[in-house]
Amino acid sequence: MDPRAYYAGLGAAFDGEAVAHFGAPDLEAAAAVAGDGAQLAPLLAVSPLRITGSDRASFLHGQLSNRVEGLAVGACNHTLQLNVRGQVIGEGVLCARREDLFLAVEDGRGAAVRSSLEQHIVFDDVAVSDLSGELTALTVQGATAATALRDVLGEPPGTGSFACYPFEGTEALVLPRKRSRSGGYDLHLPVRRLPGLVGALRAAGAELAGGRAVTLARVLAGVPSAAADGGNGSLPQELDLEGAISYSKGCYLGQEIMARVQGRGSVRKRLARVLIEGADGASAPMPELGESILRLGGRDVGRLGSVTCTPDGRQLGLAVVRRDLPADASLELGRARVRLVVGEAS
Repeated sequence: MDPRAYYAGLGAAFDGEAVAHFGAPDLEAAAAVAGDGAQLAPLLAVSPLRITGSDRASFLHGQLSNRVEGLAVGACNHTLQLNVRGQVIGEGVLCARREDLFLAVEDGRGAAVRSSLEQHIVFDDVAVSDLSGELTALTVQGATAATALRDVLGEPPGTGSFACYPFEGTEALVLPRKRSRSGGYDLHLPVRRLPGLVGALRAAGAELAGGRAVTLARVLAGVPSAAADGGNGSLPQELDLEGAISYSKGCYLGQEIMARVQGRGSVRKRLARVLIEGADGASAPMPELGESILRLGGRDVGRLGSVTCTPDGRQLGLAVVRRDLPADASLELGRARVRLVVGEAS
């Protein structure tokens, strides 16, 4: 079955290939801001990669930014694929299973990550498979996400681990994933079992939500997306993704740059939440496609990434900006003004 056709049958409206909302965007946004329930959202841009072969652990250990060798069966970690300049190619979660390694790659970057990995296979006994035609992903976020999962599958896994639960004759893989202030879980399961699991989670109190609500919850929580907020050429430290890096595991792609950054102690840019306003302080229109450069006095000082709208009409976003900007800086974005947000953005 086609997950998009299934979600369309549930009332989904699409932005390109992504589910934007399920017919009530304002209600979904309000629920994302409140965060006191459980929101169930498709993750159609997450790519499931399976890595097999006797050299799989040692090979990926030299490719990804976080530790792979020594990762116990049942453990998972947040990881990145970097290029030789230390810039992020892809972001994901790696799960160590008994027979293979499972890598869930964010933001439609699965093909790029797979291609990069395969280019570095020389004499290694390693194979990389894309399971996108077999598996699909969704997320449950919010204060009662764990309760909904407990009712349907069982006790959710703790930080740094994942679990596989029997469901309708197959398995659902569940891992902790923070996409909101309350956090939540990502689920990976065979496409054919999607209707059953979605139906069970909705019966347990989870409410359908689209990508707009997911982005709003993520921006409010200050959780970066490497693809949306990093663009081309960002270092992990500039995106607040340092938790996905091991500084002690030895050589891997981009490791030399990571060591230099660690030795220097800081980078010149950082991730910040921002508020986009009109020149007179009024609401501004959403930035035009490709409009992302932030300026101060005509000087480039940052780049706007994710942009979202709150139920009360405010335009919020995440941006990578210079660390030396004053806290009250008013930046230029085309005809709009952009202010840094200090503390809670909601």
